[in-house]
Amino acid sequence: MRKLLLVLVLMALWPAAGWSQTGGEPVVEELAKLNATLREIAGLMKKQEELQRVDLLIKRVQMTAGQLTDAERQLKTAESELRSLDHEKGELEGRLAMLSASDGKAEDLSPEQSEVIVARIDEELKRVRQRSSELRGEVEELRNRIAAREHELRDWQAVIDRRLGS
Repeated sequence: MRKLLLVLVLMALWPAAGWSQTGGEPVVEELAKLNATLREIAGLMKKQEELQRVDLLIKRVQMTAGQLTDAERQLKTAESELRSLDHEKGELEGRLAMLSASDGKAEDLSPEQSEVIVARIDEELKRVRQRSSELRGEVEELRNRIAAREHELRDWQAVIDRRLGS
């Protein structure tokens, strides 16, 4: 930016050097015009720099908003899967209770068949509980990430508001 200003000053002074031989007043007037023009250019460059800073802040807000949207989508998916697992767990526990209460008689099962089915249901329940536990941890992590992104988004928006207000 300083190099640009220096070049502009030298370019503007070059013709003025020739006028100094004929009289001092045109040179003073030209230098005053040049000074005003350079001040305008400097002011415009400062405004441009501030606009670029605000543009970067806006891009940061957009990126954070995108991360927030992704996290919210992941949270919805995880919560949906968790509800599905809870429903499956309830069904398995119900089947297990029904088999345990009837000892397999209601379904015409031998005690050995009943034991095999109970063992399979127990294994499936174990899998469902494990996945459900993992998913609850993921949900909590996603909720924390969403809260952090929302806070970050508010902070960036406040910075932009301050910049635009000043």
